[in-house]
Amino acid sequence: MNSFTPTHSNRVIVTDIENVNDGSLRTPDDTRYCVALVSEILGITPLDQVIVATGKTSSPHLPGEVPDNWRVKVRSGLDGADMALDAILRDELPHRCFNEVVLVSGDHFFVEALDALAAAGMKVTVVSRPEALSKRLRFIADNVIYLPEATWPQRRAA
Repeated sequence: MNSFTPTHSNRVIVTDIENVNDGSLRTPDDTRYCVALVSEILGITPLDQVIVATGKTSSPHLPGEVPDNWRVKVRSGLDGADMALDAILRDELPHRCFNEVVLVSGDHFFVEALDALAAAGMKVTVVSRPEALSKRLRFIADNVIYLPEATWPQRRAA
């Protein structure tokens, strides 16, 4: 069986943008803030594939604020964004040639999918607010990056 091994870092960054914002995106400024924060923390390059998911309530604030080369998924319902990203992690990533998956969310929802990717040899990085990070995700991850507390939008406004 032939397999492809990338000669450079080949990341997919899977982002629940509402988790970065610590809630729904209420304005285009919220979206710009979250995009800039994720881009800065992760040092996103043109070699990275970035997928952003959100629920329907935040989706009106994405057009024009998310870079054109970022893939956007919108799904309604209680865990709509999580379900959209989980489907990508389970159904698409195992068939692609990435050597690292970066999950920008601390939700327990993603434990099984990331555990399977880690077991297949993919490096796993999780980006989250400290209090929102699932203990099992922290255990699975090769690397954990915490979002800086002072920059969370709701806390900046306080």
